[in-house]
Amino acid sequence: MNIPIITDYEIGRTSGYGKILASIGRELCKLGHNVWMYGFESGAAANHNEPFPIVPTNPSQIFAQLDAIKNESDFVIVACDLELHGYMVERTQIPYVGIFVIEGENIQFPTRMTNIIQLIDYPCVITKHGQSICDNYDIKTTFT
Repeated sequence: MNIPIITDYEIGRTSGYGKILASIGRELCKLGHNVWMYGFESGAAANHNEPFPIVPTNPSQIFAQLDAIKNESDFVIVACDLELHGYMVERTQIPYVGIFVIEGENIQFPTRMTNIIQLIDYPCVITKHGQSICDNYDIKTTFT
């Protein structure tokens, strides 16, 4: 499968999202998938040890880049805060795996955040706390 990954990956300064998706990317490569990562930092394409290419980008360029590869991709994996997912999922025309964190108790139904989660084809929460909040409000997500 052809799988683009989008996150804030940057050599030496990657956030939790970048670390999680780099690990997922490595595992997908081991399984024989064609993976490439879009990193939201200009230094993302520098020398690295990942088994997949890293394409530098920023949130304003990513939609054009995704549009250019939509016919070549089976799905996209994106890890970022929910607000940015809202902008991306509404413009992506391929199946969308969204990885995000929920840190507080302020997610009530309906809100912009719950509406964003419902737009994501495969919503994945990265904390058990966030998953329990989603479960309490009957918001369908998967704990990753």
